[in-house]
Amino acid sequence: MISVTDYDYLGIHVPIQPTNIIFRDYNQNTFRPLGKVTVSVRYKNKCEQLELYIVQQFRKAILGRRWIRRLRIDLLELDEQKRILMEENNVKSIEAEQLDNVLSAYSDVLSAYSEVFQEKIGCIPNYTVKLQLRPHVKPCYTKEHTVPYALRDKVEEKLAQLEKDDIIEKINDCDWGSPLVITPQSNDRIRLCADYKVGVNERLVTNVFPIQKVTEVFDSICHSKYFCKLDLFNAYLHLKVDDESSKIQAMTTHKGTFKVKRLNFDNKVAPAEFN
Repeated sequence: MISVTDYDYLGIHVPIQPTNIIFRDYNQNTFRPLGKVTVSVRYKNKCEQLELYIVQQFRKAILGRRWIRRLRIDLLELDEQKRILMEENNVKSIEAEQLDNVLSAYSDVLSAYSEVFQEKIGCIPNYTVKLQLRPHVKPCYTKEHTVPYALRDKVEEKLAQLEKDDIIEKINDCDWGSPLVITPQSNDRIRLCADYKVGVNERLVTNVFPIQKVTEVFDSICHSKYFCKLDLFNAYLHLKVDDESSKIQAMTTHKGTFKVKRLNFDNKVAPAEFN
């Protein structure tokens, strides 16, 4: 794809044709191209008729997999050309010995702070979330969904673990209830959520705490030199909720109804409360 500005600059005198294609960017925003053209493209000794999508003027050009495959572009060769260019601009690469030192230090940190890196749910101290209901709303109870037989063992194992960790608690009397939803994760694992869209979210007062956009985050680190990726395990579940809120978040399952004693996933105020 190229922007309409680059399209005009290159002087491609081919009428732009309509297209039904929709693109999604890294912020998960969708956008429609202005159209497409079929152009003759030559790379080294290879020549192909390929589709070129014309997008808005503020978007940058992207070389897609179809062009790479059809033109037999060697990405390793391009990487080598980039490496040579970087060396010519006095940008030094990390030597193998330096890399070994970095990996060794990384292992030392994991060993010294093994508790920090365990996949377990902690608890943020001295902080409790209280869900605010809109005035004059009535509780809503929805029966459980059917759990696929193939996932039943995993679901029951997960429920037992959450109950053991005091994240959920089985109750026999509750006016609130949202059906359990199973969300697949990597490594063949699952996450248990609740479908609060059924009756809870519309009854909650919206939390308007501002959440930073990912583009703002990227802008704030543009002059940084060192980067580290940290993932907080089951992040929302580190926040306690009061007893009334735990009942509002109650989940209905084939094993009964459980009140959720931590801030749960799919709760519409969870992102703002966590931030």
